[in-house]
Amino acid sequence: LQTLGPHVPIYLWDERYTSKEAKARAHTIDPTRYLYGTLDAEAACIILEHYYNDHGKGAERVVVPDEELVQTYTKQWELEQQKERERLVSEQAEREDRIRARKEAIERDRQLLLEKQQLQQQQQGTSNSSKKKKKKKRKK
Repeated sequence: LQTLGPHVPIYLWDERYTSKEAKARAHTIDPTRYLYGTLDAEAACIILEHYYNDHGKGAERVVVPDEELVQTYTKQWELEQQKERERLVSEQAEREDRIRARKEAIERDRQLLLEKQQLQQQQQGTSNSSKKKKKKKRKK
């Protein structure tokens, strides 16, 4: 309830011998494989396979009889959901701020580059006109 919320049903399923089955499966694939840490995950997959193959028949739904406990966990879950939404909004705002700052920096760089190019063109224009005048003077 605290992690998944009040709207997710929880069922108990028989998990006997799933670790042995997981070990047997792993050894048929690779007999020399080191199994530490992988058996639990494989056993969990086997439990789900059995549950799905039987369409959940035989599963026992967990019902928490203490309504106060259910309400407490539901409130905690709702608070966590609210915190998560606030965190996501905050991250989105920070991301947008960084994007805006990058765009502003790019625009500043573009303006500086334009000004530099214009200045270079002006300098080249004045130096070209003075060279032309010198050439004209030399030709006369």
